[in-house]
Amino acid sequence: MAAVNQLRYGTTPRSIGFVLSSITVAFALGWWLWGLRTNGFGAMLDTFLTETSKANLSSLGTAGLSLPRAQRTSSVHSQFPSLADVRRSLSKRLENAVAKHSEVADYALLHFDTLAVRQTLQLTHIMKSAGTVFCMCGWDNNCKAPGARNVGSNCHGGNPEYKQLPAMPKPVHLLHPSPTGPSIWRRRVTDDTHTCEGLASWHQRNGWTLGADENFLVDDAPCPQFFNIIILRDPIERLWSYLNMQVSLHFLSDAFKTPDDLFTAVPLHTDNYHIRVLLGESVVGLPSGRITEQHLELAKRKLEQFELILLMEDLTDQLERTLSWSCENAKGRNNKHDWVARLRNRWGQEQFDQVSARNLLDARLYMHGRALHRQDWRVFSHPAFVQKSFCWNDTCIAGCRS
Repeated sequence: MAAVNQLRYGTTPRSIGFVLSSITVAFALGWWLWGLRTNGFGAMLDTFLTETSKANLSSLGTAGLSLPRAQRTSSVHSQFPSLADVRRSLSKRLENAVAKHSEVADYALLHFDTLAVRQTLQLTHIMKSAGTVFCMCGWDNNCKAPGARNVGSNCHGGNPEYKQLPAMPKPVHLLHPSPTGPSIWRRRVTDDTHTCEGLASWHQRNGWTLGADENFLVDDAPCPQFFNIIILRDPIERLWSYLNMQVSLHFLSDAFKTPDDLFTAVPLHTDNYHIRVLLGESVVGLPSGRITEQHLELAKRKLEQFELILLMEDLTDQLERTLSWSCENAKGRNNKHDWVARLRNRWGQEQFDQVSARNLLDARLYMHGRALHRQDWRVFSHPAFVQKSFCWNDTCIAGCRS
């Protein structure tokens, strides 16, 4: 039962993950699956375990990257099949027309069981990727989060009454181009929020069932204590939206004569921001131009560990399907500013394209995320899952556990 409890609760001690073999995992899962309504779901998992036992996710290599402990120990998470792994194996069976209706229904039970018992829904909030909509919808569905229900709080406690807590730190932007150096990324306030264990304890002490981390990932994230969610947006669209907002709020000068001026003034957001956020503290502050193919591959593996990968378009429909939320009244920010259009006219298309070229690795990560989302949605759109997404265990879910 250890593997199933790991899926649901995310609390299996990590040292056990190093010791248990794939055979032990398969046995534990098989024991649980014996009680399910059909043998098809168990066969799918057996196939998955056989395939993943051949993979060595830690073999990507971290030499020369000075990566933190989170990447060096990423193989711990691969000792057990994650909820996403199980779902994607089921998706392949659906694609090959060999999965049964009951298999999807059984997966739906596991999905909502896992959702119900995890301590916190945790959003990795990529700035300007509908994190505000997610947060507002969470508040509307009885979730308890740091801060207050408003578009400025974003479920990380940015309002004044939370400033003295070890709140989810937000990036410190360079307000105007300056020769003093690049923008600074604020480190986490106290050591105990540098780890999943410390972050989970902080949430538990405050009774929070929803969090939105707008900073880089902590060590060992995505955290096994949480139900981890990320919302993806086209990286170039996200960048221009971010810059538009900063200029409109007068936090950023709009007098960039060349792309290099922009890269110097805002190095983090203009150079593969998604990869930097996912790979954490030792990567987020690398100089502009230093993100490599190896970083991309590591970010892909990190992305694959999230329980949910959502896309910004049609987000509320996805939240309603996968979390059983109702998001009718959730509104986000609406930035109306034409600075990007003016910049395009001032630069010309060739210089404008240099920004896209600088973020090519992020674009490839985004396409990988979209591919994973397509696999997932093959399961989420199945009639057997749709039916369970509104009622689970004869009790309809309405947002986070109270």
